[in-house]
Amino acid sequence: YQFRLTEIRRSRSVVPGAQCKVILQGVNEAPDGAKLTEVEVVGPICETGDTFGRQFLPEPGEGDLLAIRTAGAYGAVMASAYNTRALVPEVMVNGADASVIRDRISVDDMLSRESLPDWLSDDEEVRGQEQKEAGD
Repeated sequence: YQFRLTEIRRSRSVVPGAQCKVILQGVNEAPDGAKLTEVEVVGPICETGDTFGRQFLPEPGEGDLLAIRTAGAYGAVMASAYNTRALVPEVMVNGADASVIRDRISVDDMLSRESLPDWLSDDEEVRGQEQKEAGD
């Protein structure tokens, strides 16, 4: 889990994903005797549809991982940088083997592709130069 929010009478585990209905399969027994707790698994953005489901799951802890299988909206095809959220790397898993098949795209990577027009500059010298060039 990326981070955990706890509300009155509600425990939420926030995961990096959004906008997809996913049915969580119930866990009948907690692994290694771990305590089960009712958890609402949600994504990190402020959208009402950003809910994966509510289920009894082992008590989430910092650094725990959650796999949501066969949810295509969370792969590269539907990846979104909505609200300038960095795109996560894609990892392909085959049994005990795992390999990164698409590198992480960071916020810095996204911002490096953007530019601010000179005419939006707060710098008076830049604006003055533009006005001079426009008058030529």
